[in-house]
Amino acid sequence: MTKNYIEAVHNNFRKSKEESLNNIKYRKVSSALLTKIGNSTVDIYPWDYSIIAANNFNWHPRPVIQSYAAYTSWLDNQNSEYFTSKNAPEFLIWDFTKGINPIIDESNLSSIDDRFLLNDEPNTFLSILSNYEFFSSENNLNIYKKRKSAVNYKLKIEPVVNRKMNEWIQIPTLTNHSALRVKVKFKTSLLQVLKKTFYKDEQYWIYLTLSDQSIQKYRVVPKNAVDGIWLNPLPFQPIKSKTLTVLKMMFKASNQLILKDDLDIQFENIDFYHSKNYIPDFFQPTISIIDTTLFNHLVTFDEPTDTLCISWDKQKCLNSKGLNKSKSVVLAPEAFSPTFEIKLNAVKNIEIKSMCWINPTGSDFFNKLNYVFALEDDKGNAIEWNSLNIGNQVLNVNDWNLCSHYFKYLCNQKVKKLKVFLWNTSSDSIYLDDYSLKVKIIN
Repeated sequence: MTKNYIEAVHNNFRKSKEESLNNIKYRKVSSALLTKIGNSTVDIYPWDYSIIAANNFNWHPRPVIQSYAAYTSWLDNQNSEYFTSKNAPEFLIWDFTKGINPIIDESNLSSIDDRFLLNDEPNTFLSILSNYEFFSSENNLNIYKKRKSAVNYKLKIEPVVNRKMNEWIQIPTLTNHSALRVKVKFKTSLLQVLKKTFYKDEQYWIYLTLSDQSIQKYRVVPKNAVDGIWLNPLPFQPIKSKTLTVLKMMFKASNQLILKDDLDIQFENIDFYHSKNYIPDFFQPTISIIDTTLFNHLVTFDEPTDTLCISWDKQKCLNSKGLNKSKSVVLAPEAFSPTFEIKLNAVKNIEIKSMCWINPTGSDFFNKLNYVFALEDDKGNAIEWNSLNIGNQVLNVNDWNLCSHYFKYLCNQKVKKLKVFLWNTSSDSIYLDDYSLKVKIIN
């Protein structure tokens, strides 16, 4: 009986190992890259270590093995010092497939919990920039090799300036510097400290107005924010050579009523040999961007003649409670918002991104506010109904919140018409403003 038990355990272990290896075989790199790396020490960034197991690399991990887990200055510094030490791995493999969260943005540098990857470990990223150089790339992986000697950089920190939450802050122009960050210290109230001690802290977010006129939002960790939030240049899609400029920023938080309204900021200029292109060059873009945009439009509701939104009574719904005291639309209980209705030329594969600002008047919305994408064929039959509940994107009631929805449609069935709208099934009215839609063809 003992022998049979041992054999059963052994067989189960072997079977589990075979299944695991089969599940991660897609993470295998080319034989040419395997040969180049050989038995050299390797680490993975930001966190998918299945690449190590799939290729039997000589793993030499940093102290905090997942970037998102270095959520304090002390933890961040452990990794930062490691990458500058003699024990640092010879190769660092940066996995861009783990940095995509299109509900929040379309970049390759998203982290968990709607964060931006370069803000997870501010000091560690500078150490990587200084100590590693591009070696090769394949299949959304960038391979970096440790430099024989680190590239020196200088930091120039501007004086502390006091600013307010929920207000747009202009970003200084990046002139002769390589990069710009901002150190942020959020002020805490007694009530917030008590809540954080016995339950949990509030969510903090940064909203960014970018040079392509889009607005992106990322969650920030206060203990990392004091070491620097990345601003410019913003490597939005680094492997696709898409780098943007942040023009303005704004900080928001959940449950703002128990928080202090002011914060201290310090802009920090970073110089790598006075090279303005040091950051884009580090990522070595390998894919050329081809603009395949079919439709891109913003409705502000300040122009009642905008005909791209239909199915709404302009006279009954318009009011003057919008963003910046502009006009907005009231989305009544159990009602639909103005609808984008776009005719498409029988396309098959499309990417849809829509954003809007909403201001709920009550708290009943949480599981009852849906962002809907409806796709139809040439006969008006439904091909796809994609609905996202966006209640969890709302930080505060009676305040403006930026919400978004993204969907990638890949199918052989041709799409003739697209409808985009919000569906309020709650008992509260919701104000809607700055309502946008972007549709792209996927090659």
